[in-house]
Amino acid sequence: MASADVIANEFAWADHEVVVDLGTSEGVVPRRIAEVNDHVRAIGADLPRIEPHFQRFTGESPAADRIEFRTVDLFADESLPAADVYVLGHVLHDWSHDGTRTILSKVYEAVEPGGAVVVYGTMIDDDRREDALPLLMSLNRLIETPNGSDYTPRRCIEWLHRAGFAGGEARPLPGPDTMVLARK
Repeated sequence: MASADVIANEFAWADHEVVVDLGTSEGVVPRRIAEVNDHVRAIGADLPRIEPHFQRFTGESPAADRIEFRTVDLFADESLPAADVYVLGHVLHDWSHDGTRTILSKVYEAVEPGGAVVVYGTMIDDDRREDALPLLMSLNRLIETPNGSDYTPRRCIEWLHRAGFAGGEARPLPGPDTMVLARK
């Protein structure tokens, strides 16, 4: 919830009306964004089996009328829902580099011109010296997924640039998470 609070409160939402949280799970991020920013329509996108959990959690929100669920399969669906901003939290580390490129290409196509992408999760510091926890989590990812691994903010920005996004800044979030922001 702490990362969702930072994203909801510190991102420049005044310029954006629609956000998609890709791989939303129960909907913590879209719920928080909609509650803090009363002009934003928030969409949680995930696999069909997630929808009942999402509806139960977001249905309790005072902003429930501006929060919706969309069924999305990152690899089977040709395109993703259009939005001003895409949020990808703890998503990219589950996939191979080819899978990551596929996801970010689809996200780039779905983000409206002038929009943005926010990627957050446990990232390894660029110099690989500051904190052992992300390195250990990356090793664990190899056990949990066939091709996943954690990455550095610099690598994330490189991936975003290859997909077509511009800029790129990394900011720490509460706990072990880092947020990377880029624009279209």
